[in-house]
Amino acid sequence: MAGKAFGFVYRTLIYTVAIALVLFALLISGLRYLLPQLPDVTQQVETFLASNYATEVSLSQISADWGRSGPELILHELVVRPDANKATRVEIDEARVLIDFWASARSLSIQFERVQLDAMRLHYDLRDSYGGSTDSEFRLSPNLTNLLLHQLDYIQVADSTLELVNLVGVTRAIEITELRWVNQQQRHQGVGKLAFSTVSDNTLDIIIDVQGSDTRALSGQVYVAANQLDITPWVQQQIIDTEIKKAAFNYNLWLNFKQNQFTDGLLQLGEQALIWEVDQQQHQLRIPGGELKLRPYRNGWRVNSNPLTIEHNQRSWTLPTFSWEHQPPPPSASMIYHYRRCLNYSICSVAKGRK
Repeated sequence: MAGKAFGFVYRTLIYTVAIALVLFALLISGLRYLLPQLPDVTQQVETFLASNYATEVSLSQISADWGRSGPELILHELVVRPDANKATRVEIDEARVLIDFWASARSLSIQFERVQLDAMRLHYDLRDSYGGSTDSEFRLSPNLTNLLLHQLDYIQVADSTLELVNLVGVTRAIEITELRWVNQQQRHQGVGKLAFSTVSDNTLDIIIDVQGSDTRALSGQVYVAANQLDITPWVQQQIIDTEIKKAAFNYNLWLNFKQNQFTDGLLQLGEQALIWEVDQQQHQLRIPGGELKLRPYRNGWRVNSNPLTIEHNQRSWTLPTFSWEHQPPPPSASMIYHYRRCLNYSICSVAKGRK
Protein backbone atom coordinates (compact mmCIF):
# COMPACT_ATOMS: atom_id res chain seq x y z
CA MET A 1 0.00 0.00 0.00
CA ALA A 2 2.79 2.41 0.87
CA GLY A 3 4.49 1.76 -2.47
CA LYS A 4 1.28 2.41 -4.41
CA ALA A 5 0.65 5.62 -2.45
CA PHE A 6 4.18 6.82 -3.12
CA GLY A 7 3.82 6.04 -6.84
CA PHE A 8 0.54 7.97 -7.00
CA VAL A 9 2.04 11.00 -5.28
CA TYR A 10 5.11 10.85 -7.51
CA ARG A 11 3.05 10.67 -10.74
CA THR A 12 0.78 13.46 -9.53
CA LEU A 13 3.79 15.65 -8.79
CA ILE A 14 5.36 14.92 -12.20
CA TYR A 15 2.08 15.67 -14.02
CA THR A 16 1.60 18.88 -12.03
CA VAL A 17 5.09 20.10 -12.86
CA ALA A 18 4.64 19.15 -16.52
CA ILE A 19 1.30 20.97 -16.75
CA ALA A 20 2.79 24.02 -15.02
CA LEU A 21 5.68 24.08 -17.49
CA VAL A 22 3.30 23.77 -20.44
CA LEU A 23 1.10 26.57 -19.10
CA PHE A 24 4.13 28.73 -18.48
CA ALA A 25 5.38 28.08 -22.03
CA LEU A 26 1.95 29.02 -23.36
CA LEU A 27 2.02 32.19 -21.26
CA ILE A 28 5.44 33.16 -22.63
CA SER A 29 4.32 32.39 -26.18
CA GLY A 30 1.22 34.47 -25.63
CA LEU A 31 3.28 37.39 -24.35
CA ARG A 32 5.61 37.11 -27.35
CA TYR A 33 2.59 37.31 -29.63
CA LEU A 34 0.63 39.95 -27.75
CA LEU A 35 3.44 42.40 -27.01
CA PRO A 36 3.74 43.66 -30.62
CA GLN A 37 -0.08 43.94 -30.75
CA LEU A 38 -0.38 46.29 -27.77
CA PRO A 39 -2.50 49.41 -28.38
CA ASP A 40 -0.79 52.73 -29.01
CA VAL A 41 -0.02 54.43 -25.69
CA THR A 42 2.31 57.12 -27.04
CA GLN A 43 0.29 60.02 -25.66
CA GLN A 44 -0.01 58.41 -22.23
CA VAL A 45 3.75 57.79 -22.04
CA GLU A 46 4.52 61.39 -23.04
CA THR A 47 2.18 62.64 -20.32
CA PHE A 48 3.67 60.26 -17.74
CA LEU A 49 7.25 61.33 -18.49
CA ALA A 50 6.36 65.02 -18.49
CA SER A 51 4.57 64.84 -15.14
CA ASN A 52 7.03 62.56 -13.34
CA TYR A 53 10.34 63.86 -14.66
CA ALA A 54 9.49 67.52 -15.33
CA THR A 55 10.72 67.29 -18.88
CA GLU A 56 9.28 67.89 -22.33
CA VAL A 57 9.04 64.64 -24.31
CA SER A 58 7.80 63.79 -27.79
CA LEU A 59 7.53 60.37 -29.45
CA SER A 60 6.51 59.22 -32.89
CA GLN A 61 5.67 55.63 -31.90
CA ILE A 62 6.00 53.03 -29.14
CA SER A 63 6.28 49.31 -29.86
CA ALA A 64 7.10 46.20 -27.85
CA ASP A 65 8.95 42.96 -28.47
CA TRP A 66 10.31 39.96 -26.59
CA GLY A 67 14.08 39.66 -26.28
CA ARG A 68 16.38 36.99 -24.89
CA SER A 69 15.79 37.90 -21.25
CA GLY A 70 12.31 39.34 -21.35
CA PRO A 71 10.06 42.03 -22.84
CA GLU A 72 11.46 45.08 -24.60
CA LEU A 73 9.83 48.49 -24.88
CA ILE A 74 10.95 50.38 -28.00
CA LEU A 75 10.61 54.16 -28.21
CA HIS A 76 10.89 55.55 -31.74
CA GLU A 77 12.13 59.07 -32.57
CA LEU A 78 12.33 60.13 -28.96
CA VAL A 79 13.04 63.83 -28.26
CA VAL A 80 13.71 64.98 -24.71
CA ARG A 81 14.03 68.60 -23.58
CA PRO A 82 14.90 68.77 -19.86
CA ASP A 83 14.07 72.48 -19.98
CA ALA A 84 11.73 73.82 -22.62
CA ASN A 85 13.37 77.26 -22.38
CA LYS A 86 16.88 75.91 -23.11
CA ALA A 87 18.51 74.75 -26.34
CA THR A 88 19.91 71.56 -24.77
CA ARG A 89 18.03 68.48 -25.96
CA VAL A 90 18.39 64.77 -26.70
CA GLU A 91 17.16 63.18 -29.93
CA ILE A 92 17.16 59.37 -30.22
CA ASP A 93 16.13 57.40 -33.28
CA GLU A 94 15.47 54.27 -31.24
CA ALA A 95 15.58 53.68 -27.48
CA ARG A 96 15.16 50.10 -26.27
CA VAL A 97 14.24 49.47 -22.64
CA LEU A 98 15.02 45.83 -21.83
CA ILE A 99 13.25 44.37 -18.80
CA ASP A 100 14.72 41.42 -16.88
CA PHE A 101 11.70 39.11 -16.69
CA TRP A 102 13.04 36.67 -14.10
CA ALA A 103 14.43 39.35 -11.79
CA SER A 104 11.14 41.24 -12.04
CA ALA A 105 9.19 38.07 -11.20
CA ARG A 106 11.37 37.38 -8.14
CA SER A 107 11.19 40.94 -6.80
CA LEU A 108 7.56 41.57 -7.87
CA SER A 109 8.71 44.89 -9.36
CA ILE A 110 10.03 45.98 -12.74
CA GLN A 111 13.79 45.38 -13.03
CA PHE A 112 15.62 46.87 -16.03
CA GLU A 113 18.35 44.79 -17.64
CA ARG A 114 19.65 47.70 -19.70
CA VAL A 115 18.67 50.68 -21.81
CA GLN A 116 20.03 50.73 -25.35
CA LEU A 117 20.21 54.02 -27.23
CA ASP A 118 20.91 53.93 -30.96
CA ALA A 119 21.61 56.93 -33.19
CA MET A 120 21.34 59.42 -30.33
CA ARG A 121 22.14 63.10 -30.82
CA LEU A 122 22.90 64.98 -27.61
CA HIS A 123 22.87 68.72 -28.27
CA TYR A 124 24.42 70.52 -25.28
CA ASP A 125 24.65 74.29 -25.31
CA LEU A 126 27.13 75.61 -22.76
CA ARG A 127 25.28 78.93 -22.74
CA ASP A 128 22.44 77.12 -20.96
CA SER A 129 24.67 76.64 -17.90
CA TYR A 130 26.96 79.68 -17.89
CA GLY A 131 26.69 83.41 -18.14
CA GLY A 132 23.22 83.82 -16.74
CA SER A 133 21.59 84.21 -13.35
CA THR A 134 21.37 81.33 -10.89
CA ASP A 135 17.66 80.95 -11.48
CA SER A 136 18.14 80.53 -15.24
CA GLU A 137 20.88 77.88 -15.02
CA PHE A 138 20.25 74.55 -16.73
CA ARG A 139 19.34 71.82 -14.22
CA LEU A 140 17.83 68.36 -14.33
CA SER A 141 14.82 67.58 -12.20
CA PRO A 142 15.44 65.42 -9.08
CA ASN A 143 13.36 62.56 -10.49
CA LEU A 144 15.24 62.58 -13.79
CA THR A 145 18.57 62.68 -11.94
CA ASN A 146 17.51 59.70 -9.83
CA LEU A 147 16.50 57.79 -12.97
CA LEU A 148 19.80 58.39 -14.76
CA LEU A 149 22.10 57.78 -11.78
CA HIS A 150 20.27 55.15 -9.71
CA GLN A 151 17.28 53.44 -11.30
CA LEU A 152 19.03 52.50 -14.55
CA ASP A 153 21.97 50.20 -13.83
CA TYR A 154 23.26 49.80 -17.38
CA ILE A 155 22.99 52.14 -20.37
CA GLN A 156 24.48 51.31 -23.77
CA VAL A 157 24.97 53.98 -26.46
CA ALA A 158 25.99 53.26 -30.07
CA ASP A 159 26.47 55.25 -33.28
CA SER A 160 25.63 58.55 -31.63
CA THR A 161 26.81 62.17 -31.64
CA LEU A 162 27.56 64.73 -28.96
CA GLU A 163 27.11 68.29 -30.22
CA LEU A 164 28.79 70.91 -28.02
CA VAL A 165 27.94 74.57 -28.50
CA ASN A 166 30.50 76.83 -26.82
CA LEU A 167 29.91 80.22 -25.25
CA VAL A 168 30.28 82.04 -28.58
CA GLY A 169 27.84 79.77 -30.42
CA VAL A 170 30.31 77.58 -32.34
CA THR A 171 29.20 73.93 -32.60
CA ARG A 172 31.64 71.02 -32.58
CA ALA A 173 30.54 67.40 -33.03
CA ILE A 174 32.04 64.40 -31.23
CA GLU A 175 31.00 61.00 -32.51
CA ILE A 176 30.25 58.37 -29.87
CA THR A 177 31.14 55.08 -31.52
CA GLU A 178 30.18 53.15 -28.42
CA LEU A 179 29.69 53.89 -24.74
CA ARG A 180 28.75 51.63 -21.83
CA TRP A 181 27.54 53.41 -18.71
CA VAL A 182 27.19 51.52 -15.40
CA ASN A 183 25.63 52.82 -12.18
CA GLN A 184 26.54 51.14 -8.89
CA GLN A 185 25.14 53.04 -5.90
CA GLN A 186 27.29 56.20 -5.57
CA ARG A 187 29.72 55.24 -8.34
CA HIS A 188 29.05 55.80 -12.02
CA GLN A 189 31.40 54.80 -14.81
CA GLY A 190 31.37 55.14 -18.57
CA VAL A 191 33.74 53.35 -20.93
CA GLY A 192 33.71 53.88 -24.67
CA LYS A 193 35.24 55.18 -27.87
CA LEU A 194 34.98 58.64 -29.42
CA ALA A 195 35.82 59.88 -32.90
CA PHE A 196 36.31 63.15 -34.75
CA SER A 197 35.58 62.17 -38.33
CA THR A 198 36.55 65.59 -39.69
CA VAL A 199 40.04 65.20 -38.19
CA SER A 200 40.87 61.49 -38.11
CA ASP A 201 39.43 58.05 -38.82
CA ASN A 202 40.92 56.74 -35.58
CA THR A 203 39.02 56.55 -32.31
CA LEU A 204 39.87 57.81 -28.84
CA ASP A 205 39.44 55.67 -25.75
CA ILE A 206 37.56 57.37 -22.93
CA ILE A 207 36.83 56.42 -19.32
CA ILE A 208 34.60 58.57 -17.11
CA ASP A 209 34.67 57.73 -13.40
CA VAL A 210 32.19 59.70 -11.27
CA GLN A 211 31.24 59.68 -7.59
CA GLY A 212 28.06 61.20 -6.17
CA SER A 213 24.29 61.20 -6.44
CA ASP A 214 23.55 64.85 -7.24
CA THR A 215 24.31 66.12 -10.76
CA ARG A 216 25.14 69.53 -9.24
CA ALA A 217 27.87 68.09 -6.97
CA LEU A 218 29.68 65.30 -8.80
CA SER A 219 33.37 64.47 -8.42
CA GLY A 220 35.63 62.20 -10.41
CA GLN A 221 37.99 61.91 -13.35
CA VAL A 222 37.87 61.83 -17.14
CA TYR A 223 40.56 59.86 -18.98
CA VAL A 224 41.16 60.08 -22.73
CA ALA A 225 43.80 58.12 -24.64
CA ALA A 226 44.93 58.47 -28.25
CA ASN A 227 47.10 55.74 -29.74
CA GLN A 228 48.61 56.52 -33.14
CA LEU A 229 45.96 59.13 -33.90
CA ASP A 230 46.43 59.76 -37.62
CA ILE A 231 45.44 63.32 -38.56
CA THR A 232 47.33 63.41 -41.87
CA PRO A 233 44.29 64.19 -44.09
CA TRP A 234 43.18 67.03 -41.80
CA VAL A 235 46.66 68.63 -41.66
CA GLN A 236 46.92 68.33 -45.45
CA GLN A 237 43.68 70.32 -45.81
CA GLN A 238 45.14 73.11 -43.70
CA ILE A 239 48.51 73.25 -45.52
CA ILE A 240 47.76 72.95 -49.21
CA ASP A 241 51.17 73.95 -50.58
CA THR A 242 53.09 71.17 -48.80
CA GLU A 243 52.72 67.41 -49.11
CA ILE A 244 52.09 65.90 -45.68
CA LYS A 245 53.40 62.36 -45.44
CA LYS A 246 52.49 61.62 -41.84
CA ALA A 247 50.96 63.39 -38.86
CA ALA A 248 50.43 61.13 -35.85
CA PHE A 249 49.70 61.92 -32.22
CA ASN A 250 49.93 59.83 -29.06
CA TYR A 251 48.78 61.12 -25.69
CA ASN A 252 47.00 60.35 -22.42
CA LEU A 253 44.84 62.99 -20.75
CA TRP A 254 43.50 63.04 -17.20
CA LEU A 255 41.03 65.71 -16.06
CA ASN A 256 39.95 65.80 -12.42
CA PHE A 257 36.89 67.59 -11.09
CA LYS A 258 35.25 68.04 -7.70
CA GLN A 259 31.78 69.36 -6.92
CA ASN A 260 31.33 69.93 -10.66
CA GLN A 261 34.40 72.20 -10.75
CA PHE A 262 37.58 71.41 -12.67
CA THR A 263 40.52 71.05 -10.28
CA ASP A 264 43.52 69.97 -12.36
CA GLY A 265 44.62 67.98 -15.36
CA LEU A 266 47.61 66.24 -16.87
CA LEU A 267 48.39 65.81 -20.57
CA GLN A 268 51.04 63.14 -21.03
CA LEU A 269 52.48 63.28 -24.53
CA GLY A 270 53.72 60.19 -26.29
CA GLU A 271 55.62 60.34 -29.55
CA GLN A 272 54.41 63.12 -31.84
CA ALA A 273 55.54 62.86 -35.45
CA LEU A 274 55.08 65.15 -38.44
CA ILE A 275 56.67 64.27 -41.79
CA TRP A 276 56.30 66.49 -44.85
CA GLU A 277 57.96 67.00 -48.24
CA VAL A 278 58.95 70.25 -49.95
CA ASP A 279 60.71 70.36 -53.33
CA GLN A 280 61.28 66.58 -53.19
CA GLN A 281 63.07 66.96 -49.87
CA GLN A 282 61.62 65.23 -46.86
CA HIS A 283 61.47 66.84 -43.42
CA GLN A 284 60.63 65.34 -40.08
CA LEU A 285 59.56 66.97 -36.83
CA ARG A 286 59.38 64.73 -33.76
CA ILE A 287 58.66 65.18 -30.05
CA PRO A 288 59.55 61.99 -28.11
CA GLY A 289 57.33 62.87 -25.16
CA GLY A 290 56.48 65.39 -22.48
CA GLU A 291 53.97 66.56 -19.92
CA LEU A 292 51.63 69.52 -19.65
CA LYS A 293 49.86 70.32 -16.39
CA LEU A 294 46.57 72.20 -16.41
CA ARG A 295 44.99 74.17 -13.58
CA PRO A 296 42.11 76.63 -13.42
CA TYR A 297 43.20 80.25 -13.19
CA ARG A 298 40.67 82.98 -12.55
CA ASN A 299 38.09 82.45 -15.31
CA GLY A 300 40.46 80.57 -17.62
CA TRP A 301 43.34 78.12 -17.64
CA ARG A 302 46.98 78.02 -16.70
CA VAL A 303 49.20 75.45 -18.44
CA ASN A 304 52.71 74.53 -17.29
CA SER A 305 55.06 72.22 -19.16
CA ASN A 306 58.20 70.31 -18.37
CA PRO A 307 61.20 70.62 -20.76
CA LEU A 308 60.38 69.28 -24.22
CA THR A 309 62.86 67.76 -26.65
CA ILE A 310 62.19 68.67 -30.28
CA GLU A 311 63.88 66.85 -33.14
CA HIS A 312 63.95 68.31 -36.65
CA ASN A 313 65.64 66.09 -39.23
CA GLN A 314 69.06 65.36 -37.73
CA ARG A 315 69.03 68.18 -35.20
CA SER A 316 67.50 68.34 -31.75
CA TRP A 317 67.11 70.96 -29.06
CA THR A 318 65.36 71.28 -25.72
CA LEU A 319 62.53 73.71 -25.18
CA PRO A 320 62.71 74.89 -21.53
CA THR A 321 59.75 74.86 -19.21
CA PHE A 322 57.09 77.36 -20.16
CA SER A 323 53.62 78.36 -19.09
CA TRP A 324 50.77 80.34 -20.50
CA GLU A 325 47.39 81.55 -19.37
CA HIS A 326 44.15 81.81 -21.25
CA GLN A 327 41.46 84.21 -20.13
CA PRO A 328 38.39 84.02 -22.36
CA PRO A 329 37.15 87.48 -23.34
CA PRO A 330 33.42 88.25 -23.30
CA PRO A 331 31.61 87.08 -26.44
CA SER A 332 31.64 89.67 -29.22
CA ALA A 333 31.55 89.74 -32.99
CA SER A 334 35.34 90.12 -33.25
CA MET A 335 35.90 87.37 -30.70
CA ILE A 336 33.65 84.95 -32.59
CA TYR A 337 35.55 85.65 -35.80
CA HIS A 338 38.90 85.16 -34.07
CA TYR A 339 37.69 81.94 -32.41
CA ARG A 340 36.51 80.43 -35.65
CA ARG A 341 39.79 81.23 -37.34
CA CYS A 342 41.75 79.64 -34.50
CA LEU A 343 39.79 76.40 -34.67
CA ASN A 344 40.96 75.92 -38.26
CA TYR A 345 44.53 75.38 -37.08
CA SER A 346 46.05 72.60 -35.01
CA ILE A 347 47.76 75.10 -32.68
CA CYS A 348 46.06 78.38 -31.83
CA SER A 349 47.90 81.21 -30.13
CA VAL A 350 45.62 83.06 -27.78
CA ALA A 351 45.85 86.81 -28.27
CA LYS A 352 45.71 87.56 -24.55
CA GLY A 353 47.29 85.94 -21.55
CA ARG A 354 50.17 84.14 -23.20
CA LYS A 355 53.43 84.14 -21.23
